[in-house]
Amino acid sequence: MAVTAAPAPYAAVYGDGITPPSFIAWSLGILGLVDAVILITTPWPLTLLACILLFGGGRRAAARAGAAPHADATRTP
Repeated sequence: MAVTAAPAPYAAVYGDGITPPSFIAWSLGILGLVDAVILITTPWPLTLLACILLFGGGRRAAARAGAAPHADATRTP
């Protein structure tokens, strides 16, 4: 019987993934707020939770990628 190795971590197998653009989180947040105002019985808290998670994931991915250097730091005197 062959011995298999332990599974690799998720990021090593599937990569870091694709970060969705921030307009998707904004659109989902606006939709959640409109739903909360117009249709009170909808599951709008779940929509807002998804919006918060999208914002957090986008900010985390941007911080991990490293911000571009500031224009003043790249200008030659």
